[in-house]
Amino acid sequence: GDTIPADVTGNAITDLADFDAQVMVGQSLRLEGFLFHYTSGERAYELCETMCESFPPQCCGNSVVLTGVDAKQAATRLDAQSDDGAIGWSSDTVVCSGDANDSGFAVTSIETTEAADEPAEMTTHTRCDSDADCEDGKHCHLVAACETCDGGTMQCIE
Repeated sequence: GDTIPADVTGNAITDLADFDAQVMVGQSLRLEGFLFHYTSGERAYELCETMCESFPPQCCGNSVVLTGVDAKQAATRLDAQSDDGAIGWSSDTVVCSGDANDSGFAVTSIETTEAADEPAEMTTHTRCDSDADCEDGKHCHLVAACETCDGGTMQCIE
């Protein structure tokens, strides 16, 4: 995979394919993958790059053992399980925030990928022809350089 800068800054989500616990020990990261839970064995929770189609599905690609998982929080992300209840998994990817360590990845939170992808409040302006086209409290103005404008230079702004 590509080399990742030593300090992954901000809220970037690290692709599990690029995750290397040895290289990233001590780093706070956000990893995306499929969550697996095993009721027996050493790997209680595992985050997997991909899910192989079988029943129950299997963890494929790169994976990391998760430690310090809040069982209640994890249970809200696991939406399927094997007939005998031995394996649970998330049918959609999740984002685990935490710290890489010698034994895997110490999880501080598990959120849905959708929630994790929610961009910070980004200002978008609505195109307008007059104040009547704008929401309450906003006015129609000429905007010269607007990166978030959806066509046209007349935009509703406060």
